[in-house]
Amino acid sequence: MRAMRTADRSARTDVLALAALAVVMASAGQASAETQAALMCRAYEHRWEVVSGGSDRTAMGRVIDLIPPACADLRARAEARLRDIEAERRRAMAVERAAPASRPAAPAYAPAPAYAPAPPPAPVFTNAELDRKAGDAYARRDFVAAQSWWRMAADRGDAEAQFGLGRLYDLGEGVSLDYAAAQSWYRKAAAQGNANAQNNLGTQFVQGHGVAQDYAEASRWYRLAAQQGLAIAELNLGRMAEKGMGQPNDSAAAMQWYRRAFDHGNVSAAERLGVMLHDGVGVAVNYGDAQKWFRIAADHGLPQAQYDLGFVYAHGDGVAPDFGAARAWMQRAADGGVAEARAWLAEPHPQPLRLPTGDQDCPNIVRGFDRLMFGGDREMIASAYFEKSNKEHTAGDNDQSAFDATCSLFMDPVHYGAIAYSQRALARYDRNDPAGALADLRQAIRLDPNVRQYRWVKQAFARWGIDN
Repeated sequence: MRAMRTADRSARTDVLALAALAVVMASAGQASAETQAALMCRAYEHRWEVVSGGSDRTAMGRVIDLIPPACADLRARAEARLRDIEAERRRAMAVERAAPASRPAAPAYAPAPAYAPAPPPAPVFTNAELDRKAGDAYARRDFVAAQSWWRMAADRGDAEAQFGLGRLYDLGEGVSLDYAAAQSWYRKAAAQGNANAQNNLGTQFVQGHGVAQDYAEASRWYRLAAQQGLAIAELNLGRMAEKGMGQPNDSAAAMQWYRRAFDHGNVSAAERLGVMLHDGVGVAVNYGDAQKWFRIAADHGLPQAQYDLGFVYAHGDGVAPDFGAARAWMQRAADGGVAEARAWLAEPHPQPLRLPTGDQDCPNIVRGFDRLMFGGDREMIASAYFEKSNKEHTAGDNDQSAFDATCSLFMDPVHYGAIAYSQRALARYDRNDPAGALADLRQAIRLDPNVRQYRWVKQAFARWGIDN
């Protein structure tokens, strides 16, 4: 230590001596400016060589601070050397931290190293965590945040996130509506077997959103999703079969798909089963079973089923007419957004029709002949009831006309479904029951679109402000 101080003093003396010599020579006019600068720089270079051989970085820094601008090259070399020394010190410290047991004790005179804590690592979320965060944001209707979380997971190939992004673009939630982008994300998710994405692709092809309408392609995607037990896809296949979308009407297949969808938890399927049984869509009319399916869906809070149940009670279809129950169910349906229920509540209603609940309630005598004389030919019996209904309506007996039209419907819904519904609608129309008449008309038109051409149908639609 004493030797280092002695050397330091000696070096300082050398520097001062050289500096003094440069000053003297300058005053005597014995040296040019270049010579003076060279002597000065040589003095500081000598000083730097002394301190740079040790480990005192503070002393080195002081020498660098003293070097004049005229010695810029020396200063640059000194600063570079100090940086190298500092880098070597940091590497040595890193090695020591990696092997603390072998680290020697620091010298008593060594200055304490500066410590700066490392920044915390950025959080890394799994795809499942990103999906959960996106789902929570979507439930809060924070679509921008949902899109951000789903995007991170989707870029990693997560199928659930790809489906979520597709739905945002499909509905224009938090992003601009973009069916092409929706389909692109749906396809990525569907290729990985995501059933919801497969179902939504099917719906795009049904609706022609971003693609040409293609029922066959829609059915293909729905079936892929239905094979995985997705209830909404089974419901959609039932609707396609019921309405004959890209295929002949197939009521039996429709009911099978609806039952599968209901078994997998879809209550809308229960409502569709009720409609088919109530209206005799490809099956025998069965008001009792229809009412049971309507009740199941209505009790689960489905507004359309609540309207259906209100209609059943208002018109006494399979149950005793009950305007109190009808109004209560219609109110629940109206609160749920069903426009037809609001219209029903706003209108005055006549006493409900007394209608048969099955063909066993229809009279045996038709047109003066016993039903047995027709030899069980249900089409002939239906024809007899229809003719009787038509004559009763002409005579102004609308209640009995509606009753016998219903009997015609019971006996042969295949051949007499459309005209029996339209006949009963006419009777209801003339007894100031527009809600009942409209419901029957819609069923008649569904079975035979030509019903729209009837003069009185056009008049009724015009009166009710409905586009025919």
